[in-house]
Amino acid sequence: MLTPPPSTPPKRTLRNIGIIAHVDAGKTTLSERMLFYCDAIATLGEVSEGTAVMDYLPEEQKRGITIGAACTSCFWHKARINLVDTPGHVDFTGEVGRTLRVIDGAVVVFSAVDGVEPQSETVWHQADHYRLPRLVFINKVDRKEASHKQVFAELKERLSGKFVVLTVPIYEEDTLIGILDVLHGRELYFDAASFGAKVSRRALKGERVNLAQEYLDALVEAVCEVDDNFMGLWSEDNWSLKDLTVALAQACKTCKLIPVYCGAALRNIGVQPLLDGIVNYLPQPSRTLPVLLDAYGHVSAEKISKNDALGLVFKVVSERGTRLAWMRIYAGKFTTGDTVFISRNLSLKSPIKLYRLDAEQFYALDSAQAGDIVAFTGLSVQNGDTCTLSSKPVFLAPLPHFFQVLAQRLEPKIADDYALLERALNRYCDEDLTLSFDRDEASGAFIVHGMGELQLQVLQDRLHREYDLRLLATKPQVICRESIVEAGLGQADVVLAIGDFSQHGAVSLKVKPLERGTGNKISFSKELLAVCSPKLLAAARQGVNNVLSRGVLADWPMVDVEVELTEILDTCDTSTLGTQAAAEKALREALKSSSPFILWPIMRVTIGVPEGVLGAALNCFHAVGTVRTLVAKGDHLVVEGQAPLARLLELATKLRSATQGRAMLSLEFYKFAARKES
Repeated sequence: MLTPPPSTPPKRTLRNIGIIAHVDAGKTTLSERMLFYCDAIATLGEVSEGTAVMDYLPEEQKRGITIGAACTSCFWHKARINLVDTPGHVDFTGEVGRTLRVIDGAVVVFSAVDGVEPQSETVWHQADHYRLPRLVFINKVDRKEASHKQVFAELKERLSGKFVVLTVPIYEEDTLIGILDVLHGRELYFDAASFGAKVSRRALKGERVNLAQEYLDALVEAVCEVDDNFMGLWSEDNWSLKDLTVALAQACKTCKLIPVYCGAALRNIGVQPLLDGIVNYLPQPSRTLPVLLDAYGHVSAEKISKNDALGLVFKVVSERGTRLAWMRIYAGKFTTGDTVFISRNLSLKSPIKLYRLDAEQFYALDSAQAGDIVAFTGLSVQNGDTCTLSSKPVFLAPLPHFFQVLAQRLEPKIADDYALLERALNRYCDEDLTLSFDRDEASGAFIVHGMGELQLQVLQDRLHREYDLRLLATKPQVICRESIVEAGLGQADVVLAIGDFSQHGAVSLKVKPLERGTGNKISFSKELLAVCSPKLLAAARQGVNNVLSRGVLADWPMVDVEVELTEILDTCDTSTLGTQAAAEKALREALKSSSPFILWPIMRVTIGVPEGVLGAALNCFHAVGTVRTLVAKGDHLVVEGQAPLARLLELATKLRSATQGRAMLSLEFYKFAARKES
């Protein structure tokens, strides 16, 4: 095992942050510079050369994009920063969602050329859901087509939050030469010979004096609007830079203000002020105990004692023959050698070994405490598991759910490789909650479900590279969903003959439709909870989940349905198998009586093209979807619209042909809708 990194500083100096953005905005390049200036790496790696520390998977280096979230630690001004670099491509948005669930703040990166792009909007709304404090970094301000002002205007127009500028680009003859520090009223210049590590701070010159004052006035006004105490100091003309900084920090940590920085990460300009902002304005791990749930998803009455330890598993990976589980610790302290329980199944328990994460490396740890993000081995866990030192069945709120929209049939070319392929697919689906697979009983082929074509292609690449599997693959097919129009009732009394025993169960339930996008909800009536045994409740829940996962029309998953179980037979003759079968039969009856229908995945479509081929691109898209906006960004035009995914599977090929390969296409899941709604 590797030598441990420097000793962990006190919890009060810890920051857990994620770097999130649209693909190609420069997240990983920015992360690389942050690590370099924090002395966590000795030399700068480059995404384009496949040498970036955080993009260590061969598939990432080959494509020049981030596929899996990578975590490492670095130190800045005596604060330890746990930094998670996340994917920008929409096919891997599940990695982003899991990261947002466990961090305390985020840096959102935007390109000064491309502005607010679809995936950056998506991750912004995900961060809104968790009320995550954020900093913005407008990257690539050195590019010819860059417009800091235009991107700042887009932030205010298209995203939630109140934005305040803290750094501004300085140009001479349209060339970026430095950064204007609004808060401290100075100019910053980054030494090229030291790769930007040496920063010169100089007095403001000429027109930049007035420019800095304009931005400072706007900053002060924004802070006054959200902080009554600072407003009082300002109105008496009795405020200091320290007062402003303290008020800004509080406003950022409570999501009332969002500081905006800028720079050119590839040219090593503007990164150190952002690091200062991370330490000064993003919060330390909360000392508030997390909300706990019981086995049925209700808020638990259980309380955590000071000696309890509680953590959430948010990523599982197998690297170099070791199965690592990533865990955010929310309460207490875990120590290597502790026997840890899994709340999902308290019979699953084992001593663990703890590790500190450093991209593809991991270092042995003696212990870790609340606020830490660590990895461990020794316990067979799943993504979303709650780990504890106590045998009490309490749960942390689950990881977010993402909709799979494509399915692909995979078979090995060599007949003897079916078992190996199944083992490999089990591993990858265990690691990635947005992947799953079924077995076609008739042919023996595997049907893999995922978020997009790139994700499925990366899966095939890994199967070939890591398992030497040669595969036969069909073209991806669209995955639909089922839902219902009206409420319905169902009841079933089942007797199963299994061997010499009869399995009896009886269940009554009712269903009703929920608002689109709500998801499914399973509940039990209060009367039922009071009289029915936990084993039968769990069996009935399993039966309901079995039916919801397959629907009643065409084996599509059922969505946006509420199921309330009202009666479950609980006698000495009742069994769990019988109860599960009765729940399945009752739910099918209820759903079939509730006017079930099929929902199709609708995608947000973004096409970037030079003006000369706009007509050709529009002709291609008009045949399959609806244009919503057409805007100019730099030297190209961006078409945004929406269309059913079923019509889009050939669009990329047609666009390449019609525009001589000059069009850029991006698809992002928008919603499920009936044909008449799309």
